[in-house]
Formats: sequence, structure tokens, C-alpha cells
Amino acid sequence: GTVRALYDPLAQKFQHYDNTYATFGNDHDLQIFHNGSSSVIKNTHSSGALTIQNTASEINLYNVTDNEYLAQFIHGGATKLYHDGTSRLETTSYGLGVTGTCFATSDFQLDDGCAYKVGTGDDLQIYHSSNENWIKADNGVLNILCDNWVQFKNKADNETLFRAEPDGAVELYHNGTKKLQTESHGVTIETNVTTTDFNSISNGAL
Repeated sequence: GTVRALYDPLAQKFQHYDNTYATFGNDHDLQIFHNGSSSVIKNTHSSGALTIQNTASEINLYNVTDNEYLAQFIHGGATKLYHDGTSRLETTSYGLGVTGTCFATSDFQLDDGCAYKVGTGDDLQIYHSSNENWIKADNGVLNILCDNWVQFKNKADNETLFRAEPDGAVELYHNGTKKLQTESHGVTIETNVTTTDFNSISNGAL
């Protein structure tokens, strides 16, 4: 018949040809084979797990030339994922560490009271606590940089609260209507201004 596997005593190797399976278990549950393009380790048992165990400290995945990590699984320590030989994601005792830039294709969510922290000393924090939202700068100036308008708007995005233009006006609104605008010569007030002692300015005239 057709030879599908053989043992080479000189090379001390078993050779299985393409699509020839080495199987283990009463029902051939574990299968190892090469399908002509890919090498496959397959567990066909419907309820069992495919488990890799090691008595040493690490399980490592390498490239074919054995000179570049793909992944490391360290007993009692980190799990590391690599890109082109450089560790990019690593579990830590406090959570997860990322080396490089992190891109998200969906929402980045934090629970109430958990802060997004930036800076070596956690100097900038963004968080939600109870019924309030916070942007907190613990050290230095909080700058907002923009090439165009800077605007504060309501949640429905249909009412302006504040608007500022580089090299131009700063505008203050009430209920969606502009009430005050800075000018090169001073300030323009769109309607009356009433002070606590009832002195007023109407339409720019005392």
C-alpha cells in the first residue's frame, strides 16, 4: 500500500507526509498533522481542553530561527506579547502595561471613580465620580490648544455656552443666545447689564 509515514533511524525522526495524522486518545481526540501549507495541533474532543504544561518557569513561542520571541508565559510573572521581537503588551502585578502607541477601534471605558491618568505623577486626570465629570490638573497649567474655535456646548449639541476664536472674539451665551463678545476696542454687550446696585448699561449707552 501507500506509505504515509516512516521512521528515519539516521535522522532519528518520524516523518509523516502531508495530511497524515499522528493521533492520540481512544477516539483520536488529539491530532497533529501538516495539511500541505500549515502545521496543525488539533483537539477534537467536544468538552476537553487543549493544555500545555511546563515544570520550568516559562513557556515561550519563538520564530522558526529561534532568535525572536513571539510570546512569553512566565510562571508566577508576566505574560508578554511581542511585535517584531519587541515586547508590546505585558501583564503586571497591577494590571497591564503597553509599550508604544495604543490604538482602539471601539470605546475605552472606565468605571465610576476610575481615572484616566497622564504624566509620571498622575498630574492630569479625567474621571467620572458620582454625578459629576472631572478634568483635574494637579500640577501646572491646564492648556487647551486649537487652530479654530474652542466651544463649550450643551449635551444635545444644539446650544452654545462659550466660544473663543484665536486672534478674535470670546463670546458668552445665555440659553443659546450670545450676550457678550470681546472686541479689539473692548467688549460688546448684546443686551442690558444689571449690577447688584441696579446701575445699568443699555445698548452700549450709559
